[in-house]
This record gives sequence, C-alpha cells and structure tokens, in this order.
Amino acid sequence: MFKMHTLLTVLSVVSLFLSYCVSIPPSIAPVVNVHKCCPANQYVLDNITHSVCQNLTNSEESWVARFEDDPEDPPKIKLITNPLICKTITPWRVDDLPSSCDRLLLLRDGRLRHIVHQEDAEESCRENEDDKQQWDFSLTEYCIDKVVFNDTKIEGQIGMLCVPKAEFSWNGMSKLIKRIINPVFHILSVILLLTVALIYFVLPQLCDLIGNIVTTIAVCLICIEVANIVHIFVEFHSEISYLTVDSGIHISTLCAFFWLNSFGYYIWKTFRSRNVFLRITDGKKYCYYSCYVWTSTLSMSSLALFSHIIFDNTNLRKESKKVTESTIGEIGVAVFFTTIAVLILINVFFCLSTLQIINRMSTYGRIHHKLKYNFQLFVKMFIIMTINWFFFTLSKFPHNAFFYAYVFSNFLQSVGIFYVAIINSKKVRFLLRRACCHEKCISACCRPGAPDETTDWGEEMMAMNLSGY
Repeated sequence: MFKMHTLLTVLSVVSLFLSYCVSIPPSIAPVVNVHKCCPANQYVLDNITHSVCQNLTNSEESWVARFEDDPEDPPKIKLITNPLICKTITPWRVDDLPSSCDRLLLLRDGRLRHIVHQEDAEESCRENEDDKQQWDFSLTEYCIDKVVFNDTKIEGQIGMLCVPKAEFSWNGMSKLIKRIINPVFHILSVILLLTVALIYFVLPQLCDLIGNIVTTIAVCLICIEVANIVHIFVEFHSEISYLTVDSGIHISTLCAFFWLNSFGYYIWKTFRSRNVFLRITDGKKYCYYSCYVWTSTLSMSSLALFSHIIFDNTNLRKESKKVTESTIGEIGVAVFFTTIAVLILINVFFCLSTLQIINRMSTYGRIHHKLKYNFQLFVKMFIIMTINWFFFTLSKFPHNAFFYAYVFSNFLQSVGIFYVAIINSKKVRFLLRRACCHEKCISACCRPGAPDETTDWGEEMMAMNLSGY
C-alpha cells in the first residue's frame, strides 16, 4: 500500500512539471539590425569610375547576410537603409570578393567584422588563417550590400566603413621619420624652392629664357612638395584623394623633367649654331618650349591615367587583390617612369655632345662664357634631379629603407638646387647685393661691391637674351 502511494505521488509531481513546461511560451529569437547600403530591392553596381544602386531583376538574387558564427542557422534580420554618414572622414570601401584577402561577416549583435588575411607566397589569402587581423564596426559605422562589377560580372559583398582616427604613437624610428622629419623636410624644401623661383622671377637681369626655365622647374618641384605634404595627412582616406595626390606627384615630376630637357636642348642647339645672335626673342622661345612641354606632359599623363583606369583596375578585379590606398597602378606608373628614363638618356646625350663642342672650341667670347655657365647650371641640376628620381623609384618598393633614403634625397635636391642656382652663382649673388643691400650696411659681405664685378655681364652678354625687350 505504501509503495502504491509513493508511485502515485511521483506521477503527480511529474505530471505537474510537464504541464508547467507546456504552459511556458516559446522563446522569441531576437531580431538583428543590419545597415544595408541600398534599399532592400537594390544592389550596388560598380562601373569602374563610380558605383550606383541598381534595381534587382527577376533573375537576380538579393543580398544574403553572412554571419560568422553558425552560418547555417542565421538569425532574423531587420534592414536599415539610412545613408551612412561618417562624422570626420570619408567612408572607406572594402570589397569582399571570392578570392580577396578581405572578408566581411556579421555578428549576432549587429556589428560587422572586417577580417584581413595576410598574403603568403605559398598559399592564398583565405587559406592563411594564422596571420590575420580583424576590426569590428557598430551599426552606425558601416553599411554592407551585394556588389556586381559591370565589366567583369564578378559578384561579392561591398562594405563602406567609417574608419576611426588612428591613435598615433611617437615611438620608433619609422614614425619619427614619416611623421616629423618628412613633413619638416617638405616644408623647408618649399621655402628653398620658392626662394629660387622668386629671385629668378623678380630680378630683371635673370628674366631671360634660362631664368624662366629655372623658375618653372622650381614651381614644378614646389607642386611635388605640396602634394607630398597633403599625402602625409591620415584624414585623406577616400580613393579620389589618394589618386589625385598621387597623380599630382607624378605629373609634376614629369613636367619638371620635360622642362629640364628643354633647358638642355636650348644649350646644345645654341652651342651648335654658328651665329649665337639669334633673331628670335626669349619670349617667343619660351612660348615654343612651353607648347612642347605642356603638350608632351598632358599627352603622357593622359596615357598613364588611361592605362591605370582601363588596365590596372581590371587586372586588380580579376585577381581580386586588395588595394590599400587606390594610388596609380603599376601600368600607369610604368608609363611615367619610362618617359622620364627616356628623357634622362636624351639629356645625357645633350651633356656629352655639348661638352665635346666646348672642348673643341679654341676661342670664344663673353657670350660663350655665359653659355658655358648655363651649361654648368644645367649639368648640376640634371645630376641632382636624376639622383633624387632614382631614390623616388626605389621608394616604390615595399622596403622602409628605400623610403627613408628618398626622404633625405628629396630634401637634398632642394638644397642642391638652391645652392647651384643662388649661392654658387657670382652673378646672382652680386645682383642680390645690389638690389637688397646698400653701401652703409654694417656687414661687409652685404655691400653691393665694386663696379668692376659687373664687367663680365656687360652689354654684349645681355644682347643675346634681352635684345627683344
């Protein structure tokens, strides 16, 4: 009897427990908010130069959210299609393609995880799971969507990310050179080159053809320095900013070498001419050389940028590689560097040929003395700019030592041009003393000097370059 009573008690307890479990309402799965770049029935269509939201057709699949944990049982999502607004910087684009090194995965709390796999020579990015980095972005710091490239028809995911400002650490030689020494050198270079340009532009005795060419070269080099200063700032995270700055550096460098080539051609042609008293004025000659330089620069720059847009972008998408700063690609850079290399070879010919003509001359007058001085100025500027261009070429390789060498060589280029154009020129020093100093100056080195110092630059020497004015 006791056993029967105990069994009934246990059954009653079990029945009460089961009835309680049945009465508990089922748990509701949480809804995850996801920030989508385009409306629900649209996707991102990439047209090489720009991206637009495109409506889905009946045969196209909509975007499917991919979660990092338990991808076979994804939670319910709620799409938010408000425009992404980054407070401080331009949104940074990341493409998650089938073979790319970037992956975009959603988390259960609505955050987006950006995973970057490091490239390895022996295996692809996705297989290299040991060496990777990841960053998480909240709902207001990202938007994600499906992307289709219009030229290659490759499909993947696109993410627009509000990258936070990098907290900069001042420790280490690399940060010291890149963040302190490099911008200071660029600012000092701008001051030195601007001084050269102003002196050769303001002093009337230097406003001949050679002076105008030296001024224009200095202005081109100033543009390079300013573009490098802009490139240092970390706020420029958009693709257009990097591409514009990089294009400005390469185009200004190409223009400077075309002007240097015109400088060498003028000296070479004048020495070969039997009559150095040419009837054409310096103003017309400068216009002719300007047409040659700007036409050549625009032509080669357009070819380089066209190669970058058509070939480099297509190759990068086919290979699905990561582009960190969207600078000019390898084919575009090759066009710029090949053109400059050809100009350097032509200038070498001008140097050797002109030097051979000077050595064969037995007698020459004051005008030939001036031409010889201009030839020496051309050779010095040619050597200085060529050495700096060589280090600039090396800085394109992924080694910090090459970049450090270019930082110092770029500054030494400005110092060298300032020295050979101003300090090392007796004529320029005399003209500066005469224009800026007076007889009663306290410092003896700042006084104008004796009148006989100007005998080397008499009327006969001025006839060639100032006869038309």
